[in-house]
Amino acid sequence: AEARRWYQRAAEQGSAHALRGWAFMLLSGDGGPADPIRGAAYLDLAAKAGDENAISLWPRVETFAAENRTAIEAVKAAWVREHGTPR
Repeated sequence: AEARRWYQRAAEQGSAHALRGWAFMLLSGDGGPADPIRGAAYLDLAAKAGDENAISLWPRVETFAAENRTAIEAVKAAWVREHGTPR
């Protein structure tokens, strides 16, 4: 749970690496409840920011993401509005 909070804090400061770590924890339920919509959204943002691990993990959620594209896009848009584009 503590790691999840640290990943969140670093992600909110713009770290794509941290956003990917937090995304994976949200997808898997490590350190708290699973939230696959937010997890997929954050993983996609991290991948688009160039995080190599996020890019390699993306195929694991690609089908889920396609089935939930509208919700995921809304989460991504909210993240960018509040925190900017990760780097």
